[in-house]
Amino acid sequence: MLRSYLIRELRNKNYNQKKNNDQSAFFTVGRDTSPHLSLALNILCYSGILANKGTIAVPGNKTGNRYMVHLAIMVTEKAFSTTDITEAIKLLNVRYTKNFPGNDTEFDKYLRGCLKSGL
Repeated sequence: MLRSYLIRELRNKNYNQKKNNDQSAFFTVGRDTSPHLSLALNILCYSGILANKGTIAVPGNKTGNRYMVHLAIMVTEKAFSTTDITEAIKLLNVRYTKNFPGNDTEFDKYLRGCLKSGL
């Protein structure tokens, strides 16, 4: 899910033309997410792949958790629009975040796949 969906969406966001050329390694997930997905994200945080950056306001007068993907993974997956890593890090903007609703259909597909495989 991380590589096939979340990082792909961050890459798309970073490659889209914008005025200030901000880059992002941040995403938010609404609080209305499945407890299984929350656990999976917590495990990724514990392992160092993600970092939990706190709670923020998300559209719809709700809150969500903000996460940051480890920069080495973002570079390996070529998720920044520039090949200059130093420049990409300078352009990181914590406010330039990809928002995912807690009930995102891709999350549901991932969780169903985990249940089918016995995880």
